[in-house]
Order: sequence, then C-alpha cells, then structure tokens
Amino acid sequence: MEIGSWEQVENILKTATSLDSRNGAAWFHLGMFELRDHAYHRADDCFKKACKLQPEVVEHWTERGSVNYLLKNWTECKEYSEKAAEIQRTPRILQFLGLALVELEQQDEGMRVLQEAYVHAPDDRQIQFALGITLFRLGRTQEALSLLQQSAIQRDSKRKTEKRRVRDALDIGKDALESWVVLADIFERQERRWETIVSLEIATRVMPKNAQAWYELSQVHIDYNQYENAVEKAYLLDDKDPNILCEQGILFYDAGLKKEALDFFEIVVAKDPDNDTALHYISDIEELFEELEQDGHAPYLGEYGYNAAYDDYYD
Repeated sequence: MEIGSWEQVENILKTATSLDSRNGAAWFHLGMFELRDHAYHRADDCFKKACKLQPEVVEHWTERGSVNYLLKNWTECKEYSEKAAEIQRTPRILQFLGLALVELEQQDEGMRVLQEAYVHAPDDRQIQFALGITLFRLGRTQEALSLLQQSAIQRDSKRKTEKRRVRDALDIGKDALESWVVLADIFERQERRWETIVSLEIATRVMPKNAQAWYELSQVHIDYNQYENAVEKAYLLDDKDPNILCEQGILFYDAGLKKEALDFFEIVVAKDPDNDTALHYISDIEELFEELEQDGHAPYLGEYGYNAAYDDYYD
C-alpha cells in the first residue's frame, strides 16, 4: 500500500480472504480498498464480514457506518455508528453518526453529535464541512459560513477566491441549485470527492424534480449503481437535453446494448451535430457493426433497422 501498487494489494487481500475466510483483518482491509475505489456495495459486504468476525474492533463498525452513509442507508449508518461509539467515540464515528441523525430528521441530536466531533477535531476539514453544510441546510447561514470557509481553505493563491465563492454560494440560498453547484465545484477542484457528492446529493433532495441537479450528480459519482440511478432520474425529468441523452446512451453502451445506445447518440447528433461524446460513441459502435458484418453477421437491415443476427451474436 505504501508504494501504491493497488492492483497487487487487491489481489493479495482477495487471496488472504480465500485462504482464510475467518480473517477479520483481511476482510476489513479489502473493504478499505473497495471504499478507496468507490465500490461501496462491495466495501459494505467486506465490512459486514469483518464486524461478524471481530465485533470488538471499533474501526470495523466505523467504516461500515461510513459506507452506509455513502449508500444513503441512513438507518443502517446510525445503527453501525452507534455500535462503534459504544466502543470508542472517535471524531470520524461522531461525524457520520451526526450526519445520519440529521438525515433521519433528528436535527437537534445530530447537531449535538456533529458539534462533539468538531470539539474533538476542530482542524479536520471533513468535519468542518459536515458541520458547516448541516448548519447551512438548517438555515443558520452565518454560522455555516465560517466553517465552510475553513474547510475550503487551500494554501495557495486560490484561497481568497474560494472563500469568496463559499460566501457567494451561501448568499444565493439553500433552496437554489446554483448554491449547491458552486459548493460542489469548490470541492471538486480540490479533488475532495466526498464533499462534492454530498453537496450535489443534497441538491437533488432539495430539488428532486430538477433534471440538472440529477445530471450534475451523475457527473461526479464513481459508484456505478448510483451513477446509473442519477442518470435515469435526470432522463425521466428531461428526455431532450443532449447531455442527459448522452449519459443515457452510455448506460446502454456499458450494458452491452449497443444498438439502443446508438439510437440515443443519433438523437444527440441531430440536436447538436458537433457533440464530441456522441460522435465518438457513434464511430465506435459503427466500427463494431462493420466488424460483425466482416465476420459474416448482418447487424443492419436498411439504414436504421437491425435484424436478429446482432442480438444472436451477443446472446
């Protein structure tokens, strides 16, 4: 891990768990690898095994709570974080426990727990963000400002600009998409993925009927299941936006449904002839179809039709 050979780390940990399925430490570290790779469902499976094998280890419950927060399983996050807190009340445990309580509409208790986390770790930028974003959601903008500015500070020339952008975002207001997009952009520029996703997740809860909010969320999600969910929500709300149509096409492409994907990309190009993403995928799919024809298959029937040979080839 220290030399960054992550592929080898994964293989070694998988070997360890296959050789000894009761090695709780191996399951925990494999879960941490999956969490680092933003594979939240697989990480949760690993932490579940680690908790069962070594229920006395606080880190196992801590990370199971954190990953369930990322999966938006608020009740489970609260349950596992409380089990961790019974062993030791660390700032990270308190951070995710407090956030889960707020999501479960237990705002007073959630705020108390988040403030406790901040007392223990006032310089932790994630905790500054968690407390600041919660205060902003509760309409306590002035208190949120200081914490979010602390969280956003970088030791470079952008520091003043980012502090000003935080202030401007909060001035726009918590019920406006622009404020959440600005906050997300600040943290995305710093490659702080968790804060970016949280900002846009909240935007989709504040404005669940806003297709742009779901589209923006899809652009930062690494977990494929949640990316797919965000794209589908965006498409249901707006099936004419070329960017959303492109993402919907990519979903079909990734699923191996190339001809369905092609339909979406063709619609995009009809609306936006210079769309690089759509043009790239159209070229790729048409090249694949040409290869099928050369191998004796017949994917095309006419200009836009297809026959069963293409489907049979992939079945």
